[in-house]
Amino acid sequence: MPKPPKVVPITTDEHRLIAMDQKTHRLIVAIGSMRFAIDYFTRISTLPSNTGDQPAAVIPIKKKGGKRSGIRLRKW
Repeated sequence: MPKPPKVVPITTDEHRLIAMDQKTHRLIVAIGSMRFAIDYFTRISTLPSNTGDQPAAVIPIKKKGGKRSGIRLRKW
């Protein structure tokens, strides 16, 4: 004979979030007859401990000697 089901109360300390949809917002812009949409979303992630506690390493930007841009400033 099978055992009868047992009812177990759920307390607030025992539940956890397994998955959640991303919160999204959409901005629709119309210019003349053209329309385009910009979607914004937020994602919340759990990070390991000590993440971001130390300053990041500084990486120098190296300027490449290549083609100059076509923008010139005039001296008046």
